[in-house]
Amino acid sequence: MKRTLAALAVCAGALLGTVSAAQAITLSISGSSANYNLPNNFSLSSETGLATGTTVKRLTGGGLALDTAGWLTFSYLGSEASNHNEFKFSVGGTTIFDNTSSTNTATTIYQSAAGLLSFLFKDATVGSSISNQGTSNVYLNSIALFKETATSWIILFNDTCDCDKDYDDLAVRVQAYSRDPSIPAAVPVPGALPLLASGLIGVGLMARKRRKAA
Repeated sequence: MKRTLAALAVCAGALLGTVSAAQAITLSISGSSANYNLPNNFSLSSETGLATGTTVKRLTGGGLALDTAGWLTFSYLGSEASNHNEFKFSVGGTTIFDNTSSTNTATTIYQSAAGLLSFLFKDATVGSSISNQGTSNVYLNSIALFKETATSWIILFNDTCDCDKDYDDLAVRVQAYSRDPSIPAAVPVPGALPLLASGLIGVGLMARKRRKAA
């Protein structure tokens, strides 16, 4: 009986074990932006899922911000540009994506505090760059954003070449997570399982009492 009770206790403990729910995390524009409809010459529809005519937010002094510390995964979506363009995390930081490279792999970075994301686009051909919340030069060398969900945005860059205003010179998706996405999440315990665990313990105790009474 002692072994049975011990087994029941272990089972109950496993059933009652839960992982605390992940705290909410949100990406949003902090500051000013302006609506802009992607033109007919936007050529990354298949890569981004954005059709021509889609309304995006062109940054006009604002920037993409995280409401709490968390993990950010950046994914390269594509580029249609004759200029050599780069995407960097942190001003002067290491290049994450390069439109002349064939090995642009997704990168996850931890941002230790709420606030603006520290990224920039660089037009390496002419040497100009623009950072998140940087001042856009109308359409030349500027950034536009599209919100997919509260935790996923597409970032579009328009470089300094020819003023085509197409925002397809480099496209990146950023996704925010409250926990490290490389670590598999534990499955939450359904609400009925604690009751089942309590029932198993109760059955074990009743069986023990009956044995003692006999």
